[in-house]
Amino acid sequence: MASLIIGPSCSSTRSDMSEDEELRLFNLVAEPSSEGNYALAISMADSLLSTQLSDTLRGYIMLERGVALFNSGKIAESASYGNEIMEYARKHNIIEIETQAEQNRGGIYRRAGNDDSALICYSRGLDLAMESGNIEMEQVLADMLAILCTERNRFDDAEKFTQQAISLSKELSDTTAMVSAVATLGAIRSRQERYAEVINLQEPYIPMAATVDPLTRIKFYTPVIKSCIQLDSLQRARAILSQMQEDASALPANHQSAIAVKSAEAALAAAEQRWNDQWKILCALDSLDTQGRKENMILIERAECRANMGDWQGAAQRYRKAYDALAEQHRSSVEKDISELSVKYDTALKQLEIERLRNRQWVMMSIILCCIFLIIIGGGVWIVISRSRKAAAERKARMEYIRGLEQERGRMARELHDDVAAHLVGMQFDILTCPNEECAGKLNSLAVKVRNLSHELMPPEFTRLTLPELISDMALSRNDPARNITVHTIIKGTFEWGSLPASASFELYRIVQEAVTNAIKHTSAPDITITLDGDSRYKITVESASTSTFPHDSQGIGLRIMKIRAELAGAALTNSISQSGSLLTLTQL
Repeated sequence: MASLIIGPSCSSTRSDMSEDEELRLFNLVAEPSSEGNYALAISMADSLLSTQLSDTLRGYIMLERGVALFNSGKIAESASYGNEIMEYARKHNIIEIETQAEQNRGGIYRRAGNDDSALICYSRGLDLAMESGNIEMEQVLADMLAILCTERNRFDDAEKFTQQAISLSKELSDTTAMVSAVATLGAIRSRQERYAEVINLQEPYIPMAATVDPLTRIKFYTPVIKSCIQLDSLQRARAILSQMQEDASALPANHQSAIAVKSAEAALAAAEQRWNDQWKILCALDSLDTQGRKENMILIERAECRANMGDWQGAAQRYRKAYDALAEQHRSSVEKDISELSVKYDTALKQLEIERLRNRQWVMMSIILCCIFLIIIGGGVWIVISRSRKAAAERKARMEYIRGLEQERGRMARELHDDVAAHLVGMQFDILTCPNEECAGKLNSLAVKVRNLSHELMPPEFTRLTLPELISDMALSRNDPARNITVHTIIKGTFEWGSLPASASFELYRIVQEAVTNAIKHTSAPDITITLDGDSRYKITVESASTSTFPHDSQGIGLRIMKIRAELAGAALTNSISQSGSLLTLTQL
């Protein structure tokens, strides 16, 4: 029957296809996907994509195929296919397809645990939606950014995106969008352990939630049931769980919404001290393809259950595995970044040696020429001396650059040994004796330390991202409301940042990164603003408006290295420090 439906589409070009016909073909893929029959959806998409279709219809069918791959657990394949969709959308200049492709790629990165890349994809999608006036996609992407910021405990940003999503859903008069946005706001309050506020916030929207699709309803009830459990309203939690189970009954077992319902079942079982039931549910979850959750958090949850069941040995084993998993994850990340820094260091040394040999060869050739051409001895000597001086100055500058790299490596090594390693050793003694909440707090603190260090080590990816995108991402990662650290990024002007060579962009990125690090280190409650401006030439400023403890006349090795980096990037650097803050400026020569 499917072949009979698709068959006519092969007969001619599809540029004259009616809207109804295009919608019918699209639904051949969308309907089985929405019903959880992902294999059929993929098969139908492959059949349709082998026929002649309009560019837009082909793009939307490709999107549905990517969603089906993702929901069926084929994460790697869906990631590769997502890149293919992006290339297709850009090639044919279909902004709607490109916007949704960024949304899908963000979901794939989240499932794979790569929150940084997910944040970039969602942000790009939001910018595209706003530029094209696509209010529906703007609302969806604002909601997704709010969810992602909530998971990263960036509650101020999450609140901002949620309010944007709620405002847009009101503008659209979209009930489903409103319920989803309110659910996200409830998730923020739940993450902040403000459980009574969750109930008060979402309760007026319960009649509205009854009218939306099951997936949105499951999202809506997830923070509510968690809050009911925390507030010991177990009877109400059981009623909500019954509704969620009914909504999830038609979903595949490995669907994210079905997994959310199973997790709620496990939480309710724990609250009712039905440890054996909780353990059975957790074992069932372990048998599913639930990628995206961190291994150490899964092990800690299982360890708590075993401890409640009286299996202290089993609990201790899982706590130990959780500790080892976290330590290995951090160690491999740091070792990879240090390895990349070592390669850069070795390459710089080799380049220095090559230049030294070239300079020596040039001197010898100059001497021979002076002997042959006696008439121009004076001019030849002057050329040799001037070039030798220039070469010596370049070698001195490169040696200063290399010493700066060595200092960076030494500082990072000391932080690893004195801070991270010491905390890891301490956790070995605390893991079996400390209360669960205290252990979790220490693990989270350790994760923040290693994450900040890995951001300093990680070389930026200029092959895919521009300098403003990388600096914006770095600025977001440095925001820390707990320490009153605020980093803003302002992008103005029409300068084509993509025209800069990758080597120049790398040096400019490291200068800005070092300036932000210094401002955070040497100022109290820093409010830092990074401005990227320019038309024909760029101008970058890093301004910190807060009380400074840095010496006004500082000319340390850090500033010298920044000036060398600026020279390598073809820019002029100025730096001023006062009691009211600091200002660093980079101007293209």
